[in-house]
Order: sequence, then structure tokens, then C-alpha cells
Amino acid sequence: EGVTGADFVPSLLEAFVAEPGAKECTSLRWIEVAGEAFPPALANKAVEVLPGCGVHNLYGPTEASVEVTAWQHVPGADRVPIGAPIWNTQVYVLDAALRPVAPGVAGELYLAGAGL
Repeated sequence: EGVTGADFVPSLLEAFVAEPGAKECTSLRWIEVAGEAFPPALANKAVEVLPGCGVHNLYGPTEASVEVTAWQHVPGADRVPIGAPIWNTQVYVLDAALRPVAPGVAGELYLAGAGL
């Protein structure tokens, strides 16, 4: 039908790419995935089945009601991060005293911006 974009939760994307007819969806240009952890093997399978399609992981906690970060999949990637903040959104990783933590140090994710 000429569909160019689609949104999936990973469990539904897994079922979709397993269908033999998925390869025939050549009009798809982008897929957005959100709502569950997105396994790297599934992201790689999606670009294998749909080679002309950009695959994007979106993240957003329920409290934000929409996505706040995005990442475009790179074929062969061994991880799927939540990505970088979308436009007009700030993301901070803070410790229990609300101080920023160093890169690679665990903390809590705090969000700011007009979209909240």
C-alpha cells in the first residue's frame, strides 16, 4: 500500500520480520521501535530483512508520555542505546544527591524541556 513508516514494540517487530512477506515491504523507509528493550539481534535482523529502511530506537518513560531520546541503528551494532535527547529536551544522569555523575557511572535519569 506504499506505507513509508511504521511504529513497533520490539515483540511485534520480531513477529513482523519473521514473516516471509516482510521482505516485500520495499516502500518502508523508517521504523520506530519503543515500549520495550530493543535487542541488538532484532535490530540487525530488521535491517537485514528491510535493507532500505532506517531503524530507530525511541525511549520515553511513562511520566514523559512521549519519547524523549532517539537513536538510529547502525547495521552490525552490538548494543541498542536509548540515544540522544530529541529536540528541546535535556537529559541528565544524577546521583542520589542530584549531582551529575561521570560518564559510565550509574545514576538516575532526569528529564527537562518543553515536551514534559
